[in-house]
Amino acid sequence: MAAFPVGRFRKFVVYLAMSLAGVMLVVDTVKMYVKVDYSDFDVYYKASERMSAGNWKGLYDFNTDGSNPFRYSPLVLPLFRFLSMIPHGWSRMLWFYFQFGCFLVGFWILYRTIRHFRERDDALFIMCVSWLFSLRFVQDSLVVGQTTGVMFLGFNICLNAWFRGEPIAAGFGSFIPAVLKVAPALNIGLLLVRSPRQFGVEVVKTLVALCGLLVVPLIVLSGGWEEFMTLWRAWWTVLVNDSAFFHPAHYGNQSLKGFLWRMFFAGHISRGAADAVLGAATVAGIVSLLVFWWRRRCDDFRTMGLFFSLGVMAYLLFMPITFKYSMPCLAIPVAFMISGNMGWLDRVVFAAGALTLSLAGYDIVGERVFFALQKASVPLFVMVLITACLARQAWRMSVKR
Repeated sequence: MAAFPVGRFRKFVVYLAMSLAGVMLVVDTVKMYVKVDYSDFDVYYKASERMSAGNWKGLYDFNTDGSNPFRYSPLVLPLFRFLSMIPHGWSRMLWFYFQFGCFLVGFWILYRTIRHFRERDDALFIMCVSWLFSLRFVQDSLVVGQTTGVMFLGFNICLNAWFRGEPIAAGFGSFIPAVLKVAPALNIGLLLVRSPRQFGVEVVKTLVALCGLLVVPLIVLSGGWEEFMTLWRAWWTVLVNDSAFFHPAHYGNQSLKGFLWRMFFAGHISRGAADAVLGAATVAGIVSLLVFWWRRRCDDFRTMGLFFSLGVMAYLLFMPITFKYSMPCLAIPVAFMISGNMGWLDRVVFAAGALTLSLAGYDIVGERVFFALQKASVPLFVMVLITACLARQAWRMSVKR
C-alpha cells in the first residue's frame, strides 16, 4: 500500500478541506440571496409551474424557452413537480442546500467506500484530497443550480453498495445518474458483467421497478398514454437539437465532441471527419471498456473502484456536452487513482490535473490563461491522461478470466 503523508501536512489537508467546505456554504448561501440568474434552477422551477398548471405540452418547448429548455427525460418530471409548491426564493434556497447536502453525503459515502481497503486516517486523507481536487467544480455546479450533486451521490451509493454486495442499493444508486443524464448508465454494464448472476438479476429488477414507479404517476399526471408519448417525442426533439442551444465548439465543452468541433471551426478538419472520428472513437471506447470489464477479473476492492472509475471517465469524455459543472464526479476516479501505489507517471498526471483542472479557475489564473487552456482543450487532454493512468493501474491489478 502507498504511504501517505503523516503528521502536520495530513492534518493541514484535512482541516483545509473542512474549512473550505464551511466557507463555500457561507459564501454560496449569501450568493443565493442576491443572485437573480440561478439559471438551471429557474428552468426546473418553470417546468414545475407548467406541470402545476397542467401545461404538459409546454414542458419541452425550445421555441418558447430559447437556449434554456428543460432537457431531462420525462421520467424525472415527477421529481421536479414539487419545486413550485413553495415560493421561488425559498425553493431556490432549499434546492441549493439539497444539492450541497448531496455532495456532503456523497463524499462521506466515498470515505466509507475507501475504508474497505484503507485505514481510517488514510481514507479520510484520500477523501479530502479528492474533495479539494474537485472543489472548483462543486462550486460551479452549486452556483448554476445543476443536478450534479444528486448524480454524485448516486454514483457513490452504487459503488458502495457494489462493494457490500447489496444489489438493490446498487441498482438504486446506478439509476439516479442514469435517469438524469443517460450516459452514466454505462456503469450498469459493469454491475452486470462483473457480479454474480443473481446480483445482476436483482439489479435489473430494481431498475425496472424504479422505472415503473416513475412511469405510472407520470402517465396519470400528464393525462393519459397519448400525452405521455407526446412528452417523449418532444423530449427527443429537444435532445437532437441540443447543439442549437449550446454549440458543441463552446470553449467550456471539454468532451471529445467539443475538441473535434473546435478543430473543425479552426479549419483543421472537415465536419464529416469530425463526426466520423467522434463516432468511431465513442464506439471503440465504450466497446473496449465493456470488453475490458468482461475479460479482466477484479478480486479486491481497490481494483473494483478502478473499474468503476473508468466508467465515470467514459461518461465525462464521451458526453456531447461536458461543462465544468459535470466534473465534480472526477473526485471518484481521483480518489482511487491516489489510493494505492503511484508511479512517477501517476504523480505527474495528478499534478497536471491539480494545476490545469483544480486551480485553473478564471478568478485564479486570469482571463488570458483561463481561456487559452479551455480553447486548447487542455482539461480534456488531462482527463484522457487520468483515464490512461486508471486503465494502467486497473490492468496491473486485475487478472485475466
